[in-house]
Amino acid sequence: MTDAFWQIERKRRQLGLSANKLTTLAGINSNHYSDLVARKKHPRADTIAKLKIALSRHERGEATTLPAMIYRLCLLSVCMSEGVKIEDVLSQEPSRRATFDPVWKRAADLRAKALYIAHTVCGVPQKQLAAATGLTPAAVSLAMGRVEDACEPEDVPLFRLVETAIGGL
Repeated sequence: MTDAFWQIERKRRQLGLSANKLTTLAGINSNHYSDLVARKKHPRADTIAKLKIALSRHERGEATTLPAMIYRLCLLSVCMSEGVKIEDVLSQEPSRRATFDPVWKRAADLRAKALYIAHTVCGVPQKQLAAATGLTPAAVSLAMGRVEDACEPEDVPLFRLVETAIGGL
């Protein structure tokens, strides 16, 4: 495990990628990374995996952060449960105020559900979701509020989706 970490560290330096940028892309705490470099802690398998993925994405020129990936996975889950192609949702510009357009409205509703799941289930802070989606923090908060206002945990498919995703916990 330690060898894998030092390979990652060598690669990071070769690419000229700062440790702070790598930890941001990987979604790990920069202090934890510093402890790994200083050999104060041993890396876990999931940390190694996150760092490898972040390096690989950086090499391909993809600067997607962990909150953005979590949001996209949540959006994909919501779209699949609703029988909608994720491409159809992504093609609708979220910042456009087109509430009378039924296609845009449907996409906005699905995005709101994904934001809600990413925040409440996956623990992604609203501010990070805003940065990941290009929305303002206020827009994220309002979208999540709409989902909460419309939901009753006993009878909403959204909650069944979440329960299934987390294994019925």
